[in-house]
Formats: sequence, C-alpha cells, structure tokens
Amino acid sequence: MRLKSVEKGGYIVDQFREIHNHPLYSVKNREFQKLSRNLSLYHKKTIIDHSKVNIGPTKSFRIVKEYSNGYQNVGASLMEFKNFQRDVKCYIGDNDAAMFISNFQKLAETKGLYFAYEVDDTKCLTRAFWADKEAKSNYLVYGDTISFDPTYGTNKYFMVFTPFTGVDNNKKSVTFGAGLLSFEDEESFTWMFQRFLDAMGGKEPVCIITDQDPAIKNACPAVFKTARHKFCMWHIMQKMNDKVGKTVSGDTDFMSQISSVVWDIDLEPEEFEEKWGAVISEHSLQDNSWLSYMFGIRERWIPAYFRDLPLGCLLRTTQRS
Repeated sequence: MRLKSVEKGGYIVDQFREIHNHPLYSVKNREFQKLSRNLSLYHKKTIIDHSKVNIGPTKSFRIVKEYSNGYQNVGASLMEFKNFQRDVKCYIGDNDAAMFISNFQKLAETKGLYFAYEVDDTKCLTRAFWADKEAKSNYLVYGDTISFDPTYGTNKYFMVFTPFTGVDNNKKSVTFGAGLLSFEDEESFTWMFQRFLDAMGGKEPVCIITDQDPAIKNACPAVFKTARHKFCMWHIMQKMNDKVGKTVSGDTDFMSQISSVVWDIDLEPEEFEEKWGAVISEHSLQDNSWLSYMFGIRERWIPAYFRDLPLGCLLRTTQRS
C-alpha cells in the first residue's frame, strides 16, 4: 500500500496490492503469537503459589495446560512462566533477609510473636528465632521434655532450620519454637538456646534431647543450668553401622538383638544392663571400643534411664521434629 498527500491536507491511498509476504496464522497457531503470550494476573499468582510448595515453572505450566484443556488455551508460553519465576527470584533474592525480618517484626508487634535475630556486617541474616503464642502456651503445658534438631538444611541459603519440639498428652508432636542458623558452632547454639529461654520467660525444660554434636554438648549446660541433656537414640542407632564396622553391622542377628534391647521402653536399668551384656557376650564384642563407650554413657540415651522424666520414654528422638 502506498499513500499520497493531497493539497487540502491528509492522505489518500495511491496504490494497494492485496497480497501478503507470508500466510496469516491459523487458529491452531494462535498460541505462538505475541498476543497470546502475555501472563495474566491468574498466571502470576499460580506461579507464585506453586513455587511456595516447590513446584517449578515447567510443572506449573503443565498444570495450567490441563485446566485450560490444551497448550493453545494457556494464554502464555513456558518461557514466560520461566522468565516470571526468574524475575521474582531475582527481586526476592536481594531482599530476602529484609523481607523476612520485616514480616516477623510485624507479627511480633501485632500477634504477640517472640522474635529475635542477628545480621552480619553485610546485612546477611545469620541467626533467627521465633515462637508464637500457641508455641509458648504449649511449652507451659508440655515443655518438661523437649527435643532440638539442627539437621534440616535449607537448599538455597545454606542455613540450618532448628525446631524445638515436644509431645502432647495425645502423643502428638507439638512445636515450641524454631530458628535458623548460618553456623553450627557453640556460639550460635548458645545464642539459640538463650533466645528460646528468653521466649519462655526463663523456664527451663526438665530434659532436652539433641544429637551428639560437640558444639551442642557445650552450649546446653551453658544455658540450661538445671536441665538434663539426653542424646537422640535415632541418631546413635543410625551411626552404629559405621561405628562397629562392616563385619559386625552385617551380622543381622546382632543388629536385631541390640536394637530390641535399646528400644525397649519397659526395661528397668538393671534389666537393660543385663540384656546388653548378654548380647555383647554372645557376639564376643567386649573389646569393641564404640559399643563400650556408648554403654558407658547409657544414662544419656537409653529409655531405661528416662523413666523418671515426664514423657521421657515417649520422646526418645529428635526425629519427631
């Protein structure tokens, strides 16, 4: 088409050729056009909601496709889904610590949440602890025996999630508080335990169960002056295969016998010692240094020595966290 100006102003069509340099797109190809590749508010909300439960953009796109009865009806392409999630991550990534702190401070001001945190010189979050009203109420009722489990790592920021948990009168797990740590050292664990104690008004538990981490071993008595410190049975039994060697761990009779003795919550201390000794003698393991060491600290992890503690035989492991 060619336009031509006229004396009175304006333009007229001087030439028009009714041809096109490529075919017009058909309905079935509509999904590939720019007009059909725009993320709606629905798309954006879907991507964000899915990401909260670890559903990536590719799977999110497929889910929307199923709801829309075909890719051609989605209204956006997979690349748009990926780009949007990338942009959201870039925005959040630089502001995660500030957003996290801001949100929890608002909850502390409006909902009675206990919240404490520390950042380093670069404003990166290094430590945080929080406990809401329900957690603090649960602790007053069920907090005689608690577990602390710093074995949950985050996959993005290399921080450790550290819940404090217990058991209610229905044998169900209850949460007393939780935190995040960048470093698993004595200073960090001491800070975390002190914040927990502050949140609970200075009320110590009767017993705290943790793994055998040396830093935790030192931090516990530094903060919890009267609490008894027990070790997680599950972690100890998980380590047994490596500690006793392949020959012993490959002996299914021994592993079955020692497990039945260790996990029996009905044994009295004298009965446990007798049964443990019988298993060790039967398999000629009196000289095994690790088994001898664990027997030497039996009061720190065997249920027979928990019997005087509230819920002591029920809460034997941090794996309830």
